Amino acid sequence: MDSATGAAADAAAHFLPRTPNPNLSKTAPAGAAPSHFRVCRNGVEIPTDQLPVQRAARGESVRDEEVEDVFEDGTVLHTLMSAAPLYDGQGRVRGAVHFQDRPHVSQAIAPTPC
Repeated sequence: MDSATGAAADAAAHFLPRTPNPNLSKTAPAGAAPSHFRVCRNGVEIPTDQLPVQRAARGESVRDEEVEDVFEDGTVLHTLMSAAPLYDGQGRVRGAVHFQDRPHVSQAIAPTPC
C-alpha cells in the first residue's frame, strides 16, 4: 500500500504530536517511516502487516480496533481505528481507507513495554 501523503498526512499530523516527518505511514519505504512512535495493542507492538489499514488493503474490514500510539517521551495516544478496503469497478481491492478516533491521551508513568 502506498504511503500516506497530502491531505491525509496533514490531517493525521494534527493528531500525532511531535511529528518530524510528514509521512506517518509505518509501512513507508526504508528511511521514510516514522520512528518516533510505535503502534501497539495491549502493550505489544503490532507488526506492520497487521496494522488495520494494511489488513483493509488485503480485503479485510476492521471496525473499532483499540491501539496505542506510544511515543519516545512516554506519551500514549489511545485510538479506536476502523479501516475498509476500496474496490475498483471489477470488485478488486485497489486500496484502503481508515478512520480513527482518539478518545484520550495519557502520559506513561513507567516505560511502556511496547
